[in-house]
Amino acid sequence: MSSARLITAVLAGGAASVAFSLPAHAETAIPAGHNDVVELECTDAGGAASYELGSHLGGQHVSPADIGNHRATFPASSAGVSHTGGAWVVDADLDSSLPDLGFSYEVAAGAESVCADSVTITLDSGVTFGGSSTVTLTQAADHVHGEWRLPAASATATSYAVSLDVETGDGAFAETLSPLNITAGS
Repeated sequence: MSSARLITAVLAGGAASVAFSLPAHAETAIPAGHNDVVELECTDAGGAASYELGSHLGGQHVSPADIGNHRATFPASSAGVSHTGGAWVVDADLDSSLPDLGFSYEVAAGAESVCADSVTITLDSGVTFGGSSTVTLTQAADHVHGEWRLPAASATATSYAVSLDVETGDGAFAETLSPLNITAGS
């Protein structure tokens, strides 16, 4: 039963047992087009900043607890995917059939004075975005998409579970969004 979970219950006295299986959870593919893997929203909650972290995938809000149920797949045959310099390089601008993964910091109108001026996202696992392992967004430059580099010694399909540490510049908010599941070179 490798694709299912088995639950067994033993009743008092061991006289009877019940066993049944649940179907394994299927991942949801992150669709082609615009997707914000980190979407941090800030509102004014009575003179104090209130933050909500999530993702915006395929036009739907995804909570941090559910991000691990999704996967971005980047086929080696795509014009936007190449293996060079020991890494899979993904540029969704070169192929509209790819998920275009980016980051967003949304500050509600009227909340500018209570929300942090900036937010920094730190990627792990040697993954970089735009040539860096950190992405900084500000209230003025609040949204970015670009090139991802995913380390891979050879040009074989590789899967990643990337943690994204999200922290506001003033330290008022810090949380990890994990895992962002990616397969490159499939």
